[in-house]
This record gives sequence, C-alpha cells and structure tokens, in this order.
Amino acid sequence: MMRETPREIISAAVAHSHGAGSQRLHRIAIEALRRSGLGPGADPARIAVALGYRIRAVTRADYIARLDGGLISYLWEPDPRDRGLHVFVGNAIALAREHRLTPSRTDVFRLAGFLALPDRSVAAEAAEYLQPYAPLWFLEARRQSGSGTYLAIAT
Repeated sequence: MMRETPREIISAAVAHSHGAGSQRLHRIAIEALRRSGLGPGADPARIAVALGYRIRAVTRADYIARLDGGLISYLWEPDPRDRGLHVFVGNAIALAREHRLTPSRTDVFRLAGFLALPDRSVAAEAAEYLQPYAPLWFLEARRQSGSGTYLAIAT
C-alpha cells in the first residue's frame, strides 16, 4: 500500500470537503498560538510542547501525523519544511480533538495552514521567511486560498 503525499491528500480532500468552517478553524489556530505564547512563524514542535503535548518522530509509518492520547507522532523527513508540515498536521489533529471536532482531511490541512500562516495577506516572498517550518507550495496554497481550502495544487 502506497502512502499518499500531502499534496495528494489535499487535492483529494478538497474535492470532498464538507467539514468545519474556515472561520472557526482560523479562530482555533489563533487561540492555540496565543495559548502557546508563540507567534506566527513558530516551530510547530514548540507549539505542540507549549500546548502540553509530547512529540515523537517516527521513521516508518502509514501516516504523516497521529495523536495517541497526549502524544503526537509524526513522520520524520530529512527536509525541515516537510517535517514541519507533518508536525503542523499533528497539532491540527490534536486541536480538533480538543475542540471535539470530527474533522475531514481538508479541515486538518486547513487548520495546519492557519497554524503555519494565520495571515493570508502575507506576500509569497515574505511567507518563505516568516514561516521556515512549512513547504513553500503549502504556504502558497494557504496564501492564495480565499476560503482556507487548498485549491488545485500542481504536483
């Protein structure tokens, strides 16, 4: 069984999106960043720890992130931006559970995007420097999305 890439997950999830509203997810992300005492651009691992979660990197898994109780497990990647995205996804899963949401995959990636880059008005050139823990394609999709949904993402 082949593992889907984040780009494939986002593309498939957008086609079947019926989840929580973007405004609610945005509020959850802003509140989580406030609670963590960290601001936009923060290392997602530091966000997780500040919110009271433990984190663990795994080198082999059929998932990019998973929550077991208070432990966020994420798939380690050598690229720090890919690795950061996996931790952002783990944070999003944890926050969805905290807020008693049953999120779709789209909702999880929306929330991860709001955690990575809460302000959609940031220019692409600035986003690259403001958020060093997420892939540039993810930041661009997040920035261009008017609704928080990641529209068509070219592979």
